[in-house]
Amino acid sequence: MAETFTNPLAVVDGKAVIAKFSCSHQLEINPMRQRPRSDRANGEAIRRFRVNLGWTQLDLANKSGYSPRLIRKAEGGGHLDLETLQNLAESLSCDGQQVGLNDITVDIRAVAVEWMNTLNESTSDLGTRVCQHLTNDVVLHCPGLPETAPFIGNWHGVDGVNQFWHIYTQFFRRIPHQDVTYAVSDDLVIARFFETGYFGDQFCGPVRVHMVLHFRDSKIYRIDDDYDTQAAALTLKRAEDYIEARNEKALKFVRCYERFQVEAFESFSTTLADTFVIHCPSNCTLPFVGTFSGWEGLKEFFQAFYTYFTRLGDLNLYTSLVVDDRIVISFEDSLRVGGQHQQVEINLHIQFSELLISRVEFQIDLWQLQEQLAQTHED
Repeated sequence: MAETFTNPLAVVDGKAVIAKFSCSHQLEINPMRQRPRSDRANGEAIRRFRVNLGWTQLDLANKSGYSPRLIRKAEGGGHLDLETLQNLAESLSCDGQQVGLNDITVDIRAVAVEWMNTLNESTSDLGTRVCQHLTNDVVLHCPGLPETAPFIGNWHGVDGVNQFWHIYTQFFRRIPHQDVTYAVSDDLVIARFFETGYFGDQFCGPVRVHMVLHFRDSKIYRIDDDYDTQAAALTLKRAEDYIEARNEKALKFVRCYERFQVEAFESFSTTLADTFVIHCPSNCTLPFVGTFSGWEGLKEFFQAFYTYFTRLGDLNLYTSLVVDDRIVISFEDSLRVGGQHQQVEINLHIQFSELLISRVEFQIDLWQLQEQLAQTHED
C-alpha cells in the first residue's frame, strides 16, 4: 500500500494548501486505497441518471429525502459524505437502471493519474485523448519568459493543450518518468516529478515540476505546469551553449571545404575525435568514394575530391539543422567537372562525440555527374 502523510507546505497561487499525499513509484492507482469519508459527486452522471427517469431535481429530492439544495450541490460536483452519495445512488436505481456508488462519484486522483499516463506517452494529441476530463474553456499555463522557449504562455481549449504538447515534445525529447507523487485536496491534484530529457542530443535535467490540475464540476479547467524556471533556464542555456559550440565547429568544417585546399584543414586536426571517419556513399568507383579514417584519411579524401572538381563561385542555399547527435548542413556549390559547369547539392552529416567531430558523411549525387566524372578520369 502506498505511504500517505500530510504536508501543509504545498503552495498553489501563493496560498498554502494542506493536502494528503500518496507516494508511489508507479503511475497506476493503488486498488487497496481506502475511500475517504466523503467524496466528490459526479454531477453530470447524477443529472443523466435523473433525466433518464424523467425526474426533476425536486422529484429526486423527494425520492431520496434530501433538500433540493443538496441535489443542486450534488449535480454541481460538490463534496458529500459517502452515506448521502450511497442513498442518492439507491434512489436513482430502478429495474432498468442500476446505479452504484462508483457511478456517481469522481476520483480526481484517478483523473490525474490518467493525465500523467497519457502525458508519458508523449503524443501530440494529449488534449484530445483526455478531453472527457477537460472543460471546454480549459487553460494550460506554462510560466517563464516567452523568448526563452516557444511553449511558454497560456494555451486555451483542447486544441491549445494539443498545440502546447506538440511544440514541447518537438523542442524537448522527454524521458518518461515513473516516480510521481500525488497531492490531493478538495479541488486540485498536484503531480510532483522531475523532468529529464534531451535538447538536441544534450541531456537536460532533472528539473522539478509541480503539475497542478484544478477541478471544476469534476473536470479539469486549469493546468499549471509549475516548474523550477531558474533551474530550467540554466539547464537550457548550458545545452544551447553546448550545441552552439558544436554548430561553430561544423560551420568551420564547411569554411575549410569552401577554401578548396587540403591545407585549409591543417588547423582542424585538434577538432577530430580519435575514431574520426569521413564517408562518401556511392556505387560509383572513384578515389574519394568510401570511408577514410583519421586526420590522414581526411586529407586523402579531399585531395582526391579536389582532383575531380574546381569551384567557380560561393556556396549558396546554406541551411543547418540539428538532428539528434548530428548537425546536417546543406548547400549548393558551383563546380566545374569534366569541362562543364554544374550546380551541385551537397549534404554534410556531421556527427559528434562530446565536442569532437567523430564522423562526416559527405553526400553528393554523383550519378548526375557520372559522364563528366568519367571524362575527368580519362583526362
